[in-house]
Amino acid sequence: MVVGFDRASKSPFAHTVPSKGLVGTNDYPAKAIAKDFDLLGYKRVNMKSDQENAIVAVLRKSKELWTGESTLEFSPKGESK
Repeated sequence: MVVGFDRASKSPFAHTVPSKGLVGTNDYPAKAIAKDFDLLGYKRVNMKSDQENAIVAVLRKSKELWTGESTLEFSPKGESK
């Protein structure tokens, strides 16, 4: 499951995914995140996560697919936030 949180609307977003990361998903998790940004009307976002390889791959693909401006921010290893 990929979960996100929109600070402005205080709304959570979640998508059930077939596997961890992008392997065997046809990029579905990344496409779903990009679609969420469009539905919310954003032109610029900051995506935050830990440094786990699977989620890093999803966020990088989301950044590549989405037409808006996005930055990636990763918490230091060993920290949960």
